[in-house]
Amino acid sequence: AVVSTQSTGDLVASDVAVGLMIVSQQQSVASYKRRTLNEMSFESECERFNFDIRANREIFHDVSYFSTYALGAYGWPLFMYIHPVTGCLNLCQECSLFGSTDNAGTATCHSNHIALKKLSGLEDNDILYTNFSSNIYSPAFYVAVDHAKQVIIITVRGTLSLQDVITDMICEAEEIPGNPGLLAHRGMVFSASNILNTLQADRVLEHAFQKYPEFSLIVLGHSLGAGTATLLSFLLRAQYPEVKCFAYGPPGGLLSQSAYEESKKFVVSTVVNKEFATRLSLNSVTQMRDDVLHAIQTNHRPKWKLTMDHVLSVLRIRPYGNISQD
Repeated sequence: AVVSTQSTGDLVASDVAVGLMIVSQQQSVASYKRRTLNEMSFESECERFNFDIRANREIFHDVSYFSTYALGAYGWPLFMYIHPVTGCLNLCQECSLFGSTDNAGTATCHSNHIALKKLSGLEDNDILYTNFSSNIYSPAFYVAVDHAKQVIIITVRGTLSLQDVITDMICEAEEIPGNPGLLAHRGMVFSASNILNTLQADRVLEHAFQKYPEFSLIVLGHSLGAGTATLLSFLLRAQYPEVKCFAYGPPGGLLSQSAYEESKKFVVSTVVNKEFATRLSLNSVTQMRDDVLHAIQTNHRPKWKLTMDHVLSVLRIRPYGNISQD
């Protein structure tokens, strides 16, 4: 349907909320009908993951194993979210009251460092470099060593600050440095370049491989961190051709088709269920806007009744579809 956006100035927050409820219900009903009609005949465009192949089982194990490092990058906010009652006490027991600085010179009371250890299982000697501050084109990251896997790990944090959100929103195409003709998300290209500059300026990887010359290199992250990690892997390949990347929930619209094909050589990406960031792109946001506006313009039911129906549907008291049926 063709949707006019000229009247969007008359909308209030409750209109948008109701529009989102209607679209959510419509999508749930459509998804249920597809599963009911197609059942086992439905097949994705992606190849099914064959666990009978040993290499695939090893990839799956590695994806699961390294995911804890991606979580660790979120520091104390994630630790507090997981442990809302005891988290503060657990952190404060080990946290210095007078504060300190991380490798980037950012003031900290050790809470991020302690949370990183608790979330990832790393010890102090395993953590080689930390930068928990973030700015536009400069997400937080850390470098650690895993002795069991004999790897040096660069982990980039996902979106957690307003500056990270701004980086996410700068989504024009930008050529990946050192990779002619390969395009990617501009904000994340710049973020990867800044992280690389920091690593080179502080000689982080140089010192790490001097100490662990037989170890390999892995780059990973979640959400914004997954996109930045993917592009950082592109940049590192010239010096570290065997680099591997694990991208957990990478954002939509990250790579051009040619860059995507090239990334298959060294990137493993993982999407869990209906993860939001992976489906987020300029086109999907535009489509969502149009769907919400269309739902608002074609709705003739009271907002309070729609809200109540939605709550009852979420609580499974009333079947899905009551909002969108009228």
